Formats: sequence, structure tokens, C-alpha cells
Amino acid sequence: MKLGGLFVGCLVTCLMQAQENKNRVIVDVDPSVDRLFNSWVDDNKESASKDLLDKGPIVKYSNPCKATPKSRGYKIQVFSTIDRFKAQEMLKELIDLYPDLYPGLKFESPNYKIWLGDYLSKSSYTDDLWRVRRKYPYAFPVPAYVWCKRAH
Repeated sequence: MKLGGLFVGCLVTCLMQAQENKNRVIVDVDPSVDRLFNSWVDDNKESASKDLLDKGPIVKYSNPCKATPKSRGYKIQVFSTIDRFKAQEMLKELIDLYPDLYPGLKFESPNYKIWLGDYLSKSSYTDDLWRVRRKYPYAFPVPAYVWCKRAH
């Protein structure tokens, strides 16, 4: 561990002594740093390669939806009420207006909330949020678990 700390210290020192010269960077490296690094690599070669082989592949899924069908993201909240019948009426209206955004009714005691869309990032909901705000100006994004396959 001391050797690793010494190596990092020497590397930082070398980088701090780097000089910029006409779009080129010249780094003066002490030969002892090079010997130290090579000896560290030789000492740790077997254990490092064994650890990497034991752990298997770094990326298990090329499709993140395969690993977790639901992920943290955002939805657009359009309406909230304590009256279940008003919430159901609003849901029907939103299904007619925005079928592509998968309107849904969520009950969080004592409120019924109408949410639209599934978004994985803040930048992905902006277009739909402005589209919804033309008719419902108080719509706003909320953090929620979203269906990864439907997410924009």
C-alpha cells in the first residue's frame, strides 16, 4: 500500500512539473519513477489478472431494461385530488388527449394523482412537458419509478 501511495505521489509530482511548449507537453520523468512503476506492475501482474478473470465480464447486459424493467426516472404530474371520481374523469380525458404518454392513476393516501409518460432523464421530458402545459399549465415533473421499455 505504501508503494502505491509513493507511486501516486511521484506521478502527481511529475505531472505538476509538466511544461507546455508550442502545443506539446513535455514531461520530465525521473528514471526511478519508471523503475518503481515497472516493479509494481511485475509484482501485481498475477493477482490483478486473476481478480479480473474471477469477476467475469464488466458489462452483463447490453440492454439495461433486461436487468431492471423498472428504473428511477420521471413522470409528469397533471392532476391531484382527493376525489376518486374526479381523478377517473381526468384520466379518461388524458387517455383521449395523450394516448402516447400512457396516462396513469396513482393513489398516495389521501390523494389520487394523474401521471403521464416514462422518462429516464430530465432532458427527455421537456418536449412533452411543454406540450402538456399548453392545456394544463400546472403540470410538473415528479421523480418516480418508470417502465424502462416505455421510457423516452
